[in-house]
Amino acid sequence: MSRAIAYTMSERERQNLSSLVDYGEIQSLPEIWSIAAKRFDQVPALYDPHGKPPVKLTFNELYQRNPAICSRIAGIGRATRRSPLPVFR
Repeated sequence: MSRAIAYTMSERERQNLSSLVDYGEIQSLPEIWSIAAKRFDQVPALYDPHGKPPVKLTFNELYQRNPAICSRIAGIGRATRRSPLPVFR
């Protein structure tokens, strides 16, 4: 017979849990980007210092520029029916 072990969360653990993003309602990966754009507004999402010119975009800037870009980023590395291994394009 197994016994349940009671655990009381600390205040810090409760605060950490309350700051998490709930992705439970999304139906597809591209939907994450709209949530991330709102939640992580000015946090850098894309940084390419070697680009000509260098590129640095926040989550919100990336999403506002073109939601289709976000969908393509979400699809990078996904497996295809032909290849069970990730395909990078």
